Amino acid sequence: LRLGGKASSILFHKDRYVISSHDNFLYSISKDAKNIVWKRRFAGRITEKPFIARDVFIVFSQGDNSLYFINPEDGKVLNQIKLPEGVEFNGSPSI
Repeated sequence: LRLGGKASSILFHKDRYVISSHDNFLYSISKDAKNIVWKRRFAGRITEKPFIARDVFIVFSQGDNSLYFINPEDGKVLNQIKLPEGVEFNGSPSI
């Protein structure tokens, strides 16, 4: 399996790998690592490890002013928090 950029984090959630990458994508990969189940494109590189809270991935990317809540089953955006223009998230999310 090849990604378009450097992997910034690799997590295991339920029966899949979750890989964030500097190619601006968050990938959900099958347990045997042979299939991409889904991938979600972001505005910039995902430099911080996504946070998993119950059954939601919390993700932001470099150069973006939004924090995304992602459904781990299909990669769809459940919700987002958007900061004012020119303000970015930095550091890892924590609860």
